[in-house]
Amino acid sequence: MKRASAVLAAAAVLAAVWACGDPTFSDPSVLVMSTSVEPDSAFPGDMMWITVTAKNPTQRVLGFEYSTCYGGLGYSVARADGDRVGGTGTLCYYPGGSGPQTRVLILGPGEVAEQQFSWSPVNDYPQYGLQPGEYEIVGWFRRWSWRQSPAESERLGVRVLPLLPLDVESLPAVATAGETVAIRVGLTNASSEAAEIPVFSSCGFGVWIKQAGRPIDRLTQCSSPDPSMVVQPGQRIDGLVEWLPSEPGDYEVFVQLVWSGQAGLVKTLPIQVQ
Repeated sequence: MKRASAVLAAAAVLAAVWACGDPTFSDPSVLVMSTSVEPDSAFPGDMMWITVTAKNPTQRVLGFEYSTCYGGLGYSVARADGDRVGGTGTLCYYPGGSGPQTRVLILGPGEVAEQQFSWSPVNDYPQYGLQPGEYEIVGWFRRWSWRQSPAESERLGVRVLPLLPLDVESLPAVATAGETVAIRVGLTNASSEAAEIPVFSSCGFGVWIKQAGRPIDRLTQCSSPDPSMVVQPGQRIDGLVEWLPSEPGDYEVFVQLVWSGQAGLVKTLPIQVQ
C-alpha cells in the first residue's frame, strides 16, 4: 500500500545503533543511489510516488551523519533548464521544536535505506499547477545543507499532462493576403473535475497573431474582469475567430488560456500568407 510517510527497509537502521561492529563514518558519495517514480506522468493534483534508495556497496558497516535540517534522504524536481519546482529539503525539521538534530544512518554491507515520498505536479510557490511538459526527478542523500553537493541517483524524466489540452487549426491552412482566415480553437477538459475558465474569446482565453515572435494583432475582446464559463469533465468546447491578413509573410497563431489550475496552457500554429 502506498504511503506518503517514510518507508524504511528492514535492513536499514536510522539511529546510532551499531550492528556487526562499530561503523566507519563515510562521505555520502560512496552510496549507490537509485530512484523510482510511479506513475511517470500525471495531471496537476494527481499523486506521483517517488521512492529513493541508498545502498552501501562496500563490505564494511558504514555510518552517515545527517542533520534534520535539510539532510537525509530526499528528492528534487526540476525543469530541463535546472529550475527547481518541487521536492524535499526546502524546510528544516525540528523534532519537538528543539532545533535541528544530528542523526546517523547505519548501513551494513550491501544494505539499503529506502524512503517513499508523494508529490503532485504543483509548484511549491506560488501554488498553481505546473506547465505541461517534461521534468526531471533526482533522489539524493545529503548531510547538512541543501546547498551542499549530495549523493545523487540518475535523473528520471516525468511528464506533467495538460488538464485542458488545446488544439488549433486555420482554414485555409495557407492563407492569402486580403482574404479572411477562420481560426478554430478547441479545448477538452481531460481532468476528473469541472474547471471554471475565462470564456472564449477573451483576454484570459484568446488568440493573438505573431510575426517574428512579436504580437501584431489581437483577435479577441478584452473586458475586466473576463466573463467565465464551466467546462465539465470530458466536455469539449470549440470557438472560432477570423483574421484578415494584409501582407504576405510567415506568421504564428498564438492561443493562450490563463487559468490558475495549470500554468502555461499555450498552443501555437504557424501560418503562411501568400
